[in-house]
Amino acid sequence: MQKPTIENRLTKIFHYMALVLFFTLFINGMFGTGKEQIIGTPSEFVLWQQDSFFLNAVKVLAAIVVLFIVGKAYDLFLYKIHPNLLLAAACVFVGAFSIWWVTAAPNYPVADQFTICDYAMAFNHDNYEGIQEISYLTVYPQQLGIVTLLRILFSWFGDMNYRAFQYFSALLVPVLVLSGCMIVRHLTNKNHKAEFYYLLFALCCAPMYLYIPYVYGDLPSTAVGLLATWLLLSCLDKFSIPKAIGLGVAAGLMVQLRKNTLILVIALVIVALVKLLGKFKWQVLVTGCSVIAGVLLLQGALNLTYAGVRDTSLKGIPASLYLVMGTNDKDGNPGWYNAYALDSFTQNGCNPKIATEKAMVDYKARLQEFAENPGYALNFYQRKMNYQWNAPMYQARIMNFRFNGELKPLAVSIYGGPKMDVLLQGFMKIYQLFMYGSIFFLLLADRKGLKNEDKYVLLIAVFGGFIFSMLWESKPRYVMPYFLMLVPMYAVAVDYMMRRIPTAAKTFLSVVRKFISGKDKINAEN
Repeated sequence: MQKPTIENRLTKIFHYMALVLFFTLFINGMFGTGKEQIIGTPSEFVLWQQDSFFLNAVKVLAAIVVLFIVGKAYDLFLYKIHPNLLLAAACVFVGAFSIWWVTAAPNYPVADQFTICDYAMAFNHDNYEGIQEISYLTVYPQQLGIVTLLRILFSWFGDMNYRAFQYFSALLVPVLVLSGCMIVRHLTNKNHKAEFYYLLFALCCAPMYLYIPYVYGDLPSTAVGLLATWLLLSCLDKFSIPKAIGLGVAAGLMVQLRKNTLILVIALVIVALVKLLGKFKWQVLVTGCSVIAGVLLLQGALNLTYAGVRDTSLKGIPASLYLVMGTNDKDGNPGWYNAYALDSFTQNGCNPKIATEKAMVDYKARLQEFAENPGYALNFYQRKMNYQWNAPMYQARIMNFRFNGELKPLAVSIYGGPKMDVLLQGFMKIYQLFMYGSIFFLLLADRKGLKNEDKYVLLIAVFGGFIFSMLWESKPRYVMPYFLMLVPMYAVAVDYMMRRIPTAAKTFLSVVRKFISGKDKINAEN
């Protein structure tokens, strides 16, 4: 018997961690849903609705039947279409629809989105006060990367032309779909039916489209992140210098678009490191180093860009303040934004050291409350999990609810139609619930097929994102990128499940026949 390698052992440990996570998400989703409040009086807060376990079970069974029939349709005639042609058609469709959606739902930036646009325009006119005195950008320095991208777009297409960013996001949607499909191709060793399921799920993913007009890094960083994941897997499979360079650029760019993608960077590095621990290969070492080098070099380039105009003595809000904010329960919204981080920072003279000391006192006091009332603590974190991870619309409409033009009929229906609201939220509920359930099934039933660490790369990122979401400020929007990262694994899981249905059905019928024949035999003897 072959001795397990370090990679096998570490993979097994994570396998069980992921199994627990997806069972937890699935079973909680069977009992309730976080609803997006868009009809009537819109609100960014999640409305938790208790569901019927039985009804959700019926919906899951219905999803299995529908996807089994779709799979049979693929086996009968769709398989004749070359997989690359299907992929190209899907990319063309999502690209065209995404570009059209920018005009169909003419959303304009508000709050933080408008602020970063305003700073980008000011910088282009040599006004750098935003990084020379205490202001939004010095308090939130992580926004400097996306401000720089906006500066480039504004210099090309005109001041405050945020539509350019929206079209930029739209053009990245085909990149997201292409990258996700290629990840599935790698994970399944070119199982074209699994790729077909992925394209189906990607095309039906409503939040992906609805976040296109959002002038922020959520969608673009996810698209670039999936590109980086594909390039890493491709390098591990067959290394080349151009792919390694592309991997570094993609990794560095996604972090500049959204700093939270460092969680995906960590996942990519973990996979490379575990591979190295199993068996040293210089190609794997270079692949892992490309990720780190890309992040460091682009951050260095950003620092160099503002070296002569930036006051580096001004520091941003420490992480400890966000941890405290993540434990608040204001108005029953666990961990939601309550201005604690910003208020505490400014009240302490924007001094990170003093603010951190105060935050740790508050954090320990809150943890003491949890320790003294474990029932409440469990309820708090269960609500915090569900309000983020079982809210299938991920605030996709409420975060894009300000318009400065006429909406096309489809957009009017999506944003204001009660029937469409029920249909959309109901569909995404089944989509999300079956996603969690099928991935749990895959982890439970296909342990041997998931023996390599690279098969878990996206799940590692999602697991890290889950831990982060339970500690940090709450918002379903923050979870949306991880949801999109799960779609490739969703396709892999559904394909595996559909291949097992005929065998399971035969086994079930065999048991029923034996039971009936045994019963008949007993009756005959009597």
